[in-house]
Amino acid sequence: MDQEIALKGGRVRMAVERHKNMTLTLPENLEARLSPREASLYLAIGLFVTEEATLGQAAEIAALSQADFLRELGRRRIPLHYGSEELAADLRTVESLAAR
Repeated sequence: MDQEIALKGGRVRMAVERHKNMTLTLPENLEARLSPREASLYLAIGLFVTEEATLGQAAEIAALSQADFLRELGRRRIPLHYGSEELAADLRTVESLAAR
């Protein structure tokens, strides 16, 4: 995954290969406090919490592995979205792998 994050003039620019580019304008006080990487992590967390992005998508936005993104969520005490449907799907996957 290639990702470029550049901060210029109060804007965070993210370019991810095979994905749409997006430019966000930040208030100057936020620009001064946040690095581009921190801004992308906060965006990813927000999208994950509101269920607009999956764990994998949010990790990709933050330019982290899923394991590292999970650690960031844990560090912030943000719960995972893991309901009965996800459990059932995971159990089916485990059963199909065990049958091989």
